[in-house]
Amino acid sequence: MPVFLYSQEPQAIKWYDIEDVVNQSFQNPKKIFVYIYTDNCGWCTRMTTTTFRNPVIINYLNNNYYPVRLNANIKRDIVLGKRTYKYVAANPSERIPAYHELVVTLLNGRLGYPSYAFLDEKMTYLGVEMGYKSPDMMEKWLYFIQNDIYKKNPDFSEFAAEFKGEL
Repeated sequence: MPVFLYSQEPQAIKWYDIEDVVNQSFQNPKKIFVYIYTDNCGWCTRMTTTTFRNPVIINYLNNNYYPVRLNANIKRDIVLGKRTYKYVAANPSERIPAYHELVVTLLNGRLGYPSYAFLDEKMTYLGVEMGYKSPDMMEKWLYFIQNDIYKKNPDFSEFAAEFKGEL
């Protein structure tokens, strides 16, 4: 007797808008993972097609974080609490490129993509990590932050060398 297998839609990360996370986080506290990218970034595309399609990464982000996607080229205002972050147009005469104030804030003024900012359950900024991350490296970072290991031992390299995850 033949068996028919029906493929299910691939599981995906449930991405949030940053403004929505502020309200969600107060009702159901979780850490916040902000993925900062641009549309014309090759490494960002690779993150989307590899790391962010890995089932372990998908499950870990969906279950333990509020994952946020933030396009660095966003042009609309973003209101977080009492602060409004704005898009600032380029000023070619002074050699200043266009930027968004929230992106600059999250990246500590170092614009590079892809980047990942981490905030705790109270919206306190924990830091930023930059560059392409393979699924196994991303798993380490997510675990390191989620489980507050950085508080006991801030040496990520030491932690990563000993970490035994699912990947």
